[in-house]
Amino acid sequence: MAQHRVDRPSEGSLHRILIVRIAAVTAGICIVLAVLVYMIERARFDQALVDSTLHTVANLRGVLVDQLDAPHLGDHSKIRETIGKFSAYVPRGANGRYVFVRIMDTGYSTVAQELDLSYAHQPAVDRYLAAHRHRFAAGGQEVWRKLVTIDGKPHIHVAMPLADSRGTVVAYAEGVYAVGDEVVAGIRRRIARTVFLTVVVVLSIVALLYPVILLLLRRVATLSVHLLQANLTTIQALGSAIAKRDSDTDLHNYRVTIYSVHLAEALGLKEPSIRSLIKGAFLHDVGKIGIGDEILHKPARLTEEEFLEMKRHVQHGRDIVSNSVWLQDALDVVGGHHE
Repeated sequence: MAQHRVDRPSEGSLHRILIVRIAAVTAGICIVLAVLVYMIERARFDQALVDSTLHTVANLRGVLVDQLDAPHLGDHSKIRETIGKFSAYVPRGANGRYVFVRIMDTGYSTVAQELDLSYAHQPAVDRYLAAHRHRFAAGGQEVWRKLVTIDGKPHIHVAMPLADSRGTVVAYAEGVYAVGDEVVAGIRRRIARTVFLTVVVVLSIVALLYPVILLLLRRVATLSVHLLQANLTTIQALGSAIAKRDSDTDLHNYRVTIYSVHLAEALGLKEPSIRSLIKGAFLHDVGKIGIGDEILHKPARLTEEEFLEMKRHVQHGRDIVSNSVWLQDALDVVGGHHE
């Protein structure tokens, strides 16, 4: 320990630390922004669907008003004929299209339905609807919608109440809206573009700040090394002072430390345990500072009372070491070196 020297982290290790941490931060920012973009795009499309659905409801009510006002929904054949004119009131376009529409009475018995037989995933839609049918709470007037995956494709399950001219709900409409591939591709492009721009911005900022960050990291590393050197110097000074007071030489502390390290290595102890052992071994007798000279330097045999007092140097050592956070891991060695 007389020639203790602590090396500062190499330039390469500092660069590696920075690169790893910057990469982790960049990845985290990209993930967060990608999720935000997806949620924004999802909300935007969801709102567009609500607007379209409300427009569909208005068209349905306008076309079916006579049947909605009639007892028992009037002429069901006219309702079926109206739904058959699918393109007249169901919006189609790049956003997607309705591939299933069903009109039900208030008892949820089907009055009429229309499905798009040209849709490749129609069998999967039928299986989904067979297992999932939405039912409104009593008096429910709100349009209900849910994003679902059918046959690996995004769809929106929609249900809406239909009121007569007096505002009384007399029927329900249910539909499945197939989200267009263009919409899905557009959302993916926006996410990819946002992630790309985020990476470019983050890396540009880092490129400007990197020299400053590296300089600060070097200073922190240097201060850490200096602090460690100061702690080692303190251990050396304290241990040597006690050893000289006890025996006019500090070789005893070095011998105990060297033997301890050799034994630890032979036993296969890990490096952190060996570092703790070094500190405890070098300071194992630090508690003798609390023993009077008349006992510590007595040339004759100690009396029983004097021997009991000498044994207290172990507890004195624990008390001294416990006051240092850096020496906490040496407590077991200092407190148990006579066991």
